[in-house]
Amino acid sequence: MNSLPLPDRARWLLEACLRDDGRAVEAFGKWRRFADPDRMEGRELRLTPLLHANMRQLGLSDQKLAWIGGQAKHIWLSGVLRRRKLLPVLDVLEGAGVGFVVIKGAALSARFPKAVGTRPMADFDLLIHRSSVRAAMALLNASGWSGAVEAAFSEADLNRYHAINLWESSGTSVDLHWRPAASIATPRHGEGVRERSVAASLEGTPVSVASATDHLFILLCHTFDDDIERRSDWIADVDLLFRLVPPGEWDWRLFHRLAREHQLDRWIRKALATMQAVTGRPPPPGAFTLLGAAPTWRGVLQNREIGLRGLPASSSFDLKARSNGRKARGFASDVIGRSLKPERAVALALEGQPLTAARTEHPRRFAFPDTIVFLEGWWLPEDGCRWTDADVCVFCVPVALGKAGEPFQMQMRLAVLPELRNRLRARAWAGGRVETLVFRSAPEAEVFVVGGRLLPRTDGQEGALGVLWLRLDGLFTPDERLAVNDFTRRGVRADSIEALLTSEVAARLPMLDRPLPLGGPESDVIAWTGWGAPEGFGRWTVGKESRLRFRRPAEKGAAVNAVAIDIAQVFSAGGPVVFEVQVGSEAPGRFQFPEASGIARGAVPGGVVTVGLPPRDADQALVEISIRIRDPASPHELGLGEDRRQLGLVVTSIAPA
Repeated sequence: MNSLPLPDRARWLLEACLRDDGRAVEAFGKWRRFADPDRMEGRELRLTPLLHANMRQLGLSDQKLAWIGGQAKHIWLSGVLRRRKLLPVLDVLEGAGVGFVVIKGAALSARFPKAVGTRPMADFDLLIHRSSVRAAMALLNASGWSGAVEAAFSEADLNRYHAINLWESSGTSVDLHWRPAASIATPRHGEGVRERSVAASLEGTPVSVASATDHLFILLCHTFDDDIERRSDWIADVDLLFRLVPPGEWDWRLFHRLAREHQLDRWIRKALATMQAVTGRPPPPGAFTLLGAAPTWRGVLQNREIGLRGLPASSSFDLKARSNGRKARGFASDVIGRSLKPERAVALALEGQPLTAARTEHPRRFAFPDTIVFLEGWWLPEDGCRWTDADVCVFCVPVALGKAGEPFQMQMRLAVLPELRNRLRARAWAGGRVETLVFRSAPEAEVFVVGGRLLPRTDGQEGALGVLWLRLDGLFTPDERLAVNDFTRRGVRADSIEALLTSEVAARLPMLDRPLPLGGPESDVIAWTGWGAPEGFGRWTVGKESRLRFRRPAEKGAAVNAVAIDIAQVFSAGGPVVFEVQVGSEAPGRFQFPEASGIARGAVPGGVVTVGLPPRDADQALVEISIRIRDPASPHELGLGEDRRQLGLVVTSIAPA
């Protein structure tokens, strides 16, 4: 029976951990030279509790076992402490009405608490509804867990990823899944896991856990998706499941249906054969029945897809094999890869995607307009930036007043790691010609401008899209990332992105020939970036800089030479709020409200600020005003509420003066 290839070092360790005969001791003898702090890999360290227990049970006496036993005890104790950190998380989610199912390792711990003492527990996986993701993230953020801020998540992020990791200071981490496995995008898979979940108890807390059959299927799906690290400790988990789960709990008909439906039956057959070859123990009766056994064309394609894991597909046969598998698992048939032309890559990235970013009451700590949607090849949002995580990346900017075909420019502030300075090359396309970007100042960020033309919107809404396709050559290879055990070493960091409007688009911005209120949704086009949602009475500035854009009327009769900014309130930390207002490239003016010091913390009255406009150029009607707050503060940090936005001013309107 065909099994998956394993490096000798990995096979020796697994056999030493899992076999119950003389081959375990023999395998340990071959592997023992790696039992050294300078040579042992992290994935091997995870197996030391199992290794130590098995060698002791087999009666082996070896001086290396003392050190291995110390590592095993440390891992076991860490797992115990981390499980205790999880319990408050479960209470917080349950108290807020966020339903969850415990999956993967934590589910094992709940079902068989006494039998999994040799399994390390570093993170805990919870399956929640997609609609609950942002609420769950906010709850954990508020409870001291770190990770991406829920306000930065767009619907496109939820489509692209399957889970988000949050962690706390002791090293415990929780993975919130809205899909059980990265390799399956079909919503019905997660729905089925929730429907079939069973009751269990985790450290005395009643929980729902994935059924044994779903647990096994999710585990084998996870190994299929692991095409970089290619960890092999999953074999120990499969073996543990088979030894612990009573035969009557397995639903092999369901297991085979899931495998066939998602075109993973050949992969699973190989994985189970690998487990049997390593442990010397067959799977339970029924596991192999008709599982990827028939020699069909579909099976040939599956076998080729298995061989392509971690590799590009080049031939038509390779492309067909990958496409078939992806479609069966709910993904677009074509991979957005390097060989695709930018037009095709952008079309695929936009296919079926909602073109709206998340808008919540929490802070947007990012240097991007709220309208930017990161579609493909971008990692989860971080504080102040986004990193690429692929060699082809796509984002778009809906332009409400644009028309398809109109020219525009995409301005970006990008940076790369210093190791990539002399090897990374980037090609960019924004609907015009492909341009080459060269990074000369790494690790310092540089400004790049790519010209192009707006594309039609794909969601039926009015306006057009500014898009940016980025292809990166010379990134870290998987082997380079694996060698340093750092899978966060990505490619390009985006610090700011802005679609620069041309005069044709700018001509349709609101005209400052009357007061322009900022309290309604129609003011979205004026409040360009750095603003909260409209609140009827106006908008708060959020962060240290906010920008307004409007159109200046032609000079007929009385010219508009100044603009009055009506500031209803400022948010004070106990003193005056100091801010600058700058028109275009003119020198900024400095203001503060209120004039007196020693005032109460919170929202206090503001006033009207009037700033002059420079002489109007004949061909330049667009005016941009930047408002920079010296020390914005949030109600949360001042103990005045749960709002974490960094607030400055409430602007109710702008008017000619």
